[in-house]
Amino acid sequence: MSSSIIKLIDSAIIPAALIILGKVLGLYIIISLFGLEWQMNFENNALIGVYPVVFEKDLLLASSGSDLIMLLVVLSGLAFETIRGVYFHNTHVDPKIIVRLTKVNLLGLVKDSFQIYYKASMWFVFSVVGVIYVILNSIQGRTFFWVPISGTIILIILTVLLIRDIELEIEKGKENLSF
Repeated sequence: MSSSIIKLIDSAIIPAALIILGKVLGLYIIISLFGLEWQMNFENNALIGVYPVVFEKDLLLASSGSDLIMLLVVLSGLAFETIRGVYFHNTHVDPKIIVRLTKVNLLGLVKDSFQIYYKASMWFVFSVVGVIYVILNSIQGRTFFWVPISGTIILIILTVLLIRDIELEIEKGKENLSF
């Protein structure tokens, strides 16, 4: 396998795992928080043979809560990479921030353009997939309508911030090319 495919798979593992973990953890939190009734079903001929089942009367609440927590998890990853791009980009990081990061041994947060935008693109793709999934759940009546709207608004805000940072990088690159 080529090294770029391996790197792509390596970069996608954490966002994919966090989407699944966010959904499962969200379901557990909502079931525990609201004391919802549920049970475990077992299937022999399925990829995942064990899955939780929430009763029909609680499905909307359980699905909405787990979708919301899943979106918060995946959008937090995109927000982290966006903040890293805006504030911790090696081309325009404030020297005062570098001093503070050095004092607390967090200088590793400062990254170059390729690392920031590569990871941000991964988180963006998984965020879009998460929002589309929640929109489909909402259309099918399994999630409150405000959950996908909130996720879409947050995704748009983070995307605009990331695009503005990319535009700033392009402008700085153009300035460096002109003599």
